[in-house]
Amino acid sequence: MRHIKSSILILALLSILFASGCAYKNHIKRGDALYTQGNYEQALYQYEAALQKRPNNKDAQYKVEATRQAFIEQLSADTIAYLNEQNYVAALNAAFTLENRFPELPAVRQLVRDVSARIQSDAKSSSDRAEWAKALDTYLIAYDAFPEDRQAIEPELQYIKTTWYNELDKAAKKAESKGHTGDALLLHAQASQLQPNPQSVAKRDELQARLLNESLFQIKLSGRGDRFNRVASSLLNLQGLSQNLVFFKEAKQQPDATLAINVGRPSFSTQRSNSQRYKDYISGTRLVENPQYINRQNDLEREQRDLFRYEDDLSRAERDVDRYMDQVAREGDTPGVSTGAEQSLSRAQSDLERARDNVDRARRRVRNAERQLNDTPPNIEEDVYSTLEYSVTTHTRRAKMSLDLRMTDPQGEELVQSFRPALSASDETHRAYPIADIPEDPLDLPSDASLETQLFSSAINTSFSTANTTFQKHRQAVLADAFAQQDQGLRVHHYVIYILMDPSSVDQRVLDEIADLRGIPDAAGLLLMTNTAQ
Repeated sequence: MRHIKSSILILALLSILFASGCAYKNHIKRGDALYTQGNYEQALYQYEAALQKRPNNKDAQYKVEATRQAFIEQLSADTIAYLNEQNYVAALNAAFTLENRFPELPAVRQLVRDVSARIQSDAKSSSDRAEWAKALDTYLIAYDAFPEDRQAIEPELQYIKTTWYNELDKAAKKAESKGHTGDALLLHAQASQLQPNPQSVAKRDELQARLLNESLFQIKLSGRGDRFNRVASSLLNLQGLSQNLVFFKEAKQQPDATLAINVGRPSFSTQRSNSQRYKDYISGTRLVENPQYINRQNDLEREQRDLFRYEDDLSRAERDVDRYMDQVAREGDTPGVSTGAEQSLSRAQSDLERARDNVDRARRRVRNAERQLNDTPPNIEEDVYSTLEYSVTTHTRRAKMSLDLRMTDPQGEELVQSFRPALSASDETHRAYPIADIPEDPLDLPSDASLETQLFSSAINTSFSTANTTFQKHRQAVLADAFAQQDQGLRVHHYVIYILMDPSSVDQRVLDEIADLRGIPDAAGLLLMTNTAQ
């Protein structure tokens, strides 16, 4: 037993060593493939895993050290390249990846410090060139990334905010004095973001309210009757979906555009069509011959045949024993000698015992087959299926309405459009057929009031879309007007009006030119933030 236990222990140790060897080779193989691809970080993980399996393996030690150095050189080069591109976020990610991986290496710690110094140096250069937005953003990147440098960065941030604020405030007052309200609003918005001076904030809000009021695009709704009033009331409740698009019914002043709406009376119709359906159902039962009973009859016959064969074998074996016993008797006693007759008798007696056993077993199988046959009914009930054909009626309720729109834009041009909103709903009905377990399917169509509501909803959406198309055309005219201005202040003024009409959708050329003219990088975001804050 002790020998067996030792063998099992040896086999277990060999299995562990084999598995460890396979794991080591797999890590090395994957590491080599990743290293060839230039993926040094993942290759290093594989080599380190291999080294854990075999800590004293020289090849694994060499691969770990070489890959570590390659990874450091790769990310260090990437960091410098990102800094040269002024992609500071990517540079920080690369440097911090190294620092998190190898915090103990002086070269890595120095690289991180170099990144901080480079970002602050670039920010200072931007500040010296009075590129205030760029300088501020760059300093803030360093401020967030390097808490240990915040004390040195804070005075620079304060200097930029104060200096830029004063320049913006001065420029805003000058723009307002020239009547360039949009330009003044933009400058005050940026200034109040830098320093929430109550006077600057109040001036910003005042200018924005004035500009929004002056630049409203007012559409007068005209029409008659309850159906027009229903559409018009919904449009009046849609104020704010487009910031400067305003609907009204009673004009106190000349509107920018007029939308005449003629809504026809909804009409309804119903169509019916019949179709036939079919379903199989159990209509009764019938007696059929039980296939299991037939199988057990066959089993009994087979067992009986086997019994007859074994009984024949038993009779033959008994005769053989009698014959050999006669031969042995004729030979008389032969002490110490086994004659051929005695040997044949011995074999015959063994055959006789086997034959008796076979007969006994065969008789038991026959009795068992008889019991199973007696327990099995010769006939069984079988389901009888019939097919029900029944009629289904499909009811289709249709609703339609006419919608005629006449849009007059600020240039006096008319846009006439006709629409025919229509919709339909269908449902099937049939009576119950209990014989086939089919329940009644009653009619379940939406009410005419519900269909009418959907028709009016479509009319409202179409009317708003038509009005918005004219509004966007007007907005593009404002943009074209801005592009045509030679004076920078007027140009920015019109740009701001254009942006305020829809800050979420602004031509990139506008944002780029404002950034170039006023040093404000995201005018749309600034004005949207200002409008949301009010």
